[in-house]
Amino acid sequence: MTASSLRDLQLTFPYQFSGQSLGVNVARGWQPIFAQLCSDIDSALGPQKRGLYWRQVKEKWGSLRASFRLDDGVYEREEAFVQSLFDLVATAEKGTQSICASCGEPGRLDTNDRYLITLCQNHRDQLLVGIAVPIWDEGRPR
Repeated sequence: MTASSLRDLQLTFPYQFSGQSLGVNVARGWQPIFAQLCSDIDSALGPQKRGLYWRQVKEKWGSLRASFRLDDGVYEREEAFVQSLFDLVATAEKGTQSICASCGEPGRLDTNDRYLITLCQNHRDQLLVGIAVPIWDEGRPR
């Protein structure tokens, strides 16, 4: 599954964005990975989509970090199932460690700045010569 924006995901999987959130911010290059994660979570939950929402999704230490919340009492006796959800998140997070946050092409962690981010060679080169690299949908340059 691909999605062109976070808004598309909110419309496709409204329950995943219905709880009290600390923020959901996904770099443009990582949006396909996050879209796949939302789809995988949706499939794992099956027909009973209840009690799960994204608590916080952000960039930290150069890659995606995503945390979800399960409402009290939901799935409490299904530890293996809950672990499978954590595993899906971990796989997505790991996937962003080698994908450019700006364009989605293969990349590696850029350590030339005090701010760590995964970039492709093209965006790394732009950054080194002082060209702002767009990472966030709203065009906020790094």
